[in-house]
Amino acid sequence: MEKSVKLGSVMRNKMTYTVYWKNEDTNRVNSKDFTGVEGGIMVEALEFAQDADTNMWPWLLERDGEEVAHGWGGDLLGSYRFQG
Repeated sequence: MEKSVKLGSVMRNKMTYTVYWKNEDTNRVNSKDFTGVEGGIMVEALEFAQDADTNMWPWLLERDGEEVAHGWGGDLLGSYRFQG
């Protein structure tokens, strides 16, 4: 008798990561959204944030509206990240 195993599909939550950064050359705050399933999409957002980090610009990464990482004083962007 052969025994079969049925595996249910794994539900992965869709997440939105938003990178905010302040371009010190133009003095403007910009943002970019990354939406997808957890895991790969965070890597994509962090790779994007690395460009701001390389330029030594303040940056902030949020996951569904909650701060998860920042660099170069990005935690101080506060409400300024919504201007621009």
